[in-house]
Order: sequence, then structure tokens, then C-alpha cells
Amino acid sequence: MDLPKKKWSSYVVLSKKEKTHPFDGESKDFLAVTTFSHALSKNIAKSVLSHNPGLELYDISHPLLLHYSAFHNLFIFCHLTFAYDEETKIIKSIESNNDRWDLEYNIPSLRTLNIKSKFNPKVSHQHKPIILEYEKQQININLANEDKAFHKIYNVIKEYDPDIILSDYGDNIIFPFLIKQLNRHYLKNIFSRDSSLGVKFINASSIESYGRVIHRKQQSLLFGRHHIDRKNMSFYTDLEIEIVFEIARISGMSLQEVSRSTPGRGIASLEIIEALKAGTCIPYRKQKPEIWRDAEKF
Repeated sequence: MDLPKKKWSSYVVLSKKEKTHPFDGESKDFLAVTTFSHALSKNIAKSVLSHNPGLELYDISHPLLLHYSAFHNLFIFCHLTFAYDEETKIIKSIESNNDRWDLEYNIPSLRTLNIKSKFNPKVSHQHKPIILEYEKQQININLANEDKAFHKIYNVIKEYDPDIILSDYGDNIIFPFLIKQLNRHYLKNIFSRDSSLGVKFINASSIESYGRVIHRKQQSLLFGRHHIDRKNMSFYTDLEIEIVFEIARISGMSLQEVSRSTPGRGIASLEIIEALKAGTCIPYRKQKPEIWRDAEKF
């Protein structure tokens, strides 16, 4: 095969690895390309395919979170054992002490902050007072005095340090509005615990699932804590949040992803985890249908 330019040669390690082919189920030798960055591996894959369009690539497209979930048995609310190097500030090893399939498990005490606002969601500029609810307290923040209002919101989040932020229309209205105003008042974005990463915005989209079209509004995802928008949940609107916890635990997905996804995506994530554990290659793109198998092989 033709290799791309040597600009990545110092960042990759090539080796031979035996894995199970996804279509015929036979064990075969594959050329393994190991990189230090998940994002870099995708760039390399695109470059390689541009030089070799017919090449079959595997184990690239699945999220990094599922990779860790498979090889370290990590999932939400698991109990961990890890080794940490204080000098280099690098985690040397990490493993879970329990199993995702445990029927009984403890959910840790989570600090939850509710953010709401009584306004017309179809008219984004009609902002009413912001309501913050936590620990049986309710704070109504009038936006008439902007400087005082946004300093109050900033201080509540900083001092309470919630693990989960629940909102109504937070994805497409409240979060974009608050972040814009915090920046305008020279206040640091503290919605994510890692403020250097800010908030990840995902554009609105539509998907077809189980015979119906589902429209997803813009998403506002946090780093270091979870944001669940009750008005932008795909299938779990009328269910208790504990069900979202359970699906996230089994599928290896984050709470933010599960609350905005279909059950089918959770099943697909679980399939990826099991395939990684079994050493089965996962195609880079869905390009071939599953081969026919009789009842015994199936």
C-alpha cells in the first residue's frame, strides 16, 4: 500500500497483531498502528484512505470512552483502583473493582443543581429571571441588574460545585445565553469543572429511529460534570433519572450522551465494548452487510 507523507512517522508504532475478522469470524494477522492520540489516529486514517481508497481499516471510529470501558472495565459509578505518579502526574494503571452487570450497587451522593427560566423557548431573547435550585434552596436571579445577576450565578456554581446540572431548555437557550453573558462580564466559564475546555456545543440534527424522526436541539455538553436537559431528552423524558444511570453504566456511555440518545445507540455501544474485549475488529465504516449464517452458527 502507498503510505502518506512521513509527517506522522515519529508519532506512530507499527506492529503485527492477531485479531478476529468481523465478517468471517476467522483469526487473522493485521497491521496495527498505535498512536499517542485518538484524534491523530482518525487523521491518519483519512490520509491513508486518500492514498488507498480500497483499504479496509478497523478499530478507529469508536469513541475513546468505549475503548477505556472495554480494556479497563470502566463505567459510571464504578469503584476504582489506580496507580498515580506524583512526579509526572500520570495515571499508570486503572481498573474497576466491580462489574457493570451487578444487580445491586450504590449510587454516590451527587450534588445536583437545577437551572430553569420561565420564558418562551421559541423566542430566545425573552429572558425572565434565572431560577437556581439546590439543597432545598431556590434562588430567583433577576437579570435587570446584569452585573450582580451573573456574578451571583458564577458564585453559586463555584461554591456549590455541582456534579450534575439539570436544566429546562439549557442546551439551546440557557447555556448559550449564560456563557455569552459571563464572557461579556469577564467572568470565567465555570460550567465545566475543567474551565480550559469550556462547553462543547453540538449542532441541532434529526435522526430516524424505530420508524419515527427525532429532532435533536443543539447540545451543550460539559467536562468534569454532567448536564442533562430535560427538554432535550430523546427517550427518557418521563422516566426517572436512575434509569439513565443504569443505561450509562451498562453501555459505557456518559450520562450526557445517554440522556440525548436512543436505546439503539446504547446497544451499539455495548456491542462495541464486547467486540473489543473479544478481540474482534470493528470496521471503520459500515460498508458491508452481515454475512448469512445458519441457525447453529448464529
